[in-house]
Amino acid sequence: MKPNSFQAIAPYYDFLAKIVFGQNILRAQKVFLDRLPKHANILFVGGGSGEIMSDLLYQAQPKRITYIEASSAMLARAKKGYQKISHHIKSDTHVEFICGTEAQIPSGTLYDAVLTFFVLDVYNSNEAKLMVTKLSYILKDKGEWLFADFTKEGKGISRLWKTVMLKLMYKFFSLSSGLKNQSLPDFTEVFQSIGYMPFQERFFYHRFIRSALYRKVVV
Repeated sequence: MKPNSFQAIAPYYDFLAKIVFGQNILRAQKVFLDRLPKHANILFVGGGSGEIMSDLLYQAQPKRITYIEASSAMLARAKKGYQKISHHIKSDTHVEFICGTEAQIPSGTLYDAVLTFFVLDVYNSNEAKLMVTKLSYILKDKGEWLFADFTKEGKGISRLWKTVMLKLMYKFFSLSSGLKNQSLPDFTEVFQSIGYMPFQERFFYHRFIRSALYRKVVV
């Protein structure tokens, strides 16, 4: 799968997200961080500018984070932010920053937890299913998977405004970043395709944003 370029909007991405959604994007990412096992080996796919890194380091106290981000500009912001906060938190966490997509995930490693926040929406449904299948293979049995993204569930006016909002958002990212996908996958169906059911869910911004905690169940 080809990475999408968020180079042009990287300096403004977090600001724009707050203008539209307030703190809800951040809240959706933070809500289940306390459920992560301590001293874990974490795979963070599509970490963006790393705005939640301080919360992740403080709450999870991970042993290692493999941080994958397709945009070099976003990754540079994440690295810079990490350098600032790591001294204040006095973290012993080793963070490996990798510019790329799931194709650049180091081979031969199993992870205690996977984080995918607002990244699967850049893929169409089939691509998203392939993505979660690959990530599930490298998640340890009973490992935690933290997910957050948009949802268009609902009926009537609720579904209508979400559908309109999503069309506007996809159009914006198509023009600004060359995003090819133009429709939101059904993430319930995406995770069901690999046999995952949410252990916990939380909704934000009038149920337009959904966070879910999944756990890899040993069959």
